[in-house]
Amino acid sequence: MSRIARKLVLSIVTVVLTVFALGSTTFAWFTLTNTAQVQPFQAQIVADTGIEIAVGNVPAEGITALNWVTTLTTAQMQAFIEQEFTSGFRFNIVTTADGSTFETLGVDQMVEANGGYLEIPLHFRSSTADRIVWNSVSLTSPVANWVNDVTYTHVDNIVYNANQPISINASNSMRIAI
Repeated sequence: MSRIARKLVLSIVTVVLTVFALGSTTFAWFTLTNTAQVQPFQAQIVADTGIEIAVGNVPAEGITALNWVTTLTTAQMQAFIEQEFTSGFRFNIVTTADGSTFETLGVDQMVEANGGYLEIPLHFRSSTADRIVWNSVSLTSPVANWVNDVTYTHVDNIVYNANQPISINASNSMRIAI
């Protein structure tokens, strides 16, 4: 084999190995970074005197068939989530303008979301009051640092550079609609 043929074979092998390495890296990057795991959470919803709360969809027997309590615990919320959302559930990127209609990114426009979010219906009742006024709610979570991989302008018009740690709060991705 001539010197030129050996150099050509070596170049081809190098290109093939480079393409394989880049393909493997890209595949590994996409398969490792496109999923999110929900860590254990705590939830406690406490009603004021004379008010009861229930979680869940209204059954065929009517709203009175729900399990009415004065305090919803983490275990009750977890039981509802496990009952309603199968083990194959996956979060998707969704947004809402009205709190009830969810949309996701389509090819060139927003399209109606077909799942990909948790919807937890809460019901309130009182045997002593003729109406219940919901005047405040708070969502909290521990703040964590996240390092973004590209420079971008955040919703508050602050520019974050690549590899800059950003303080994030998981409750910012939660919405409550009445």
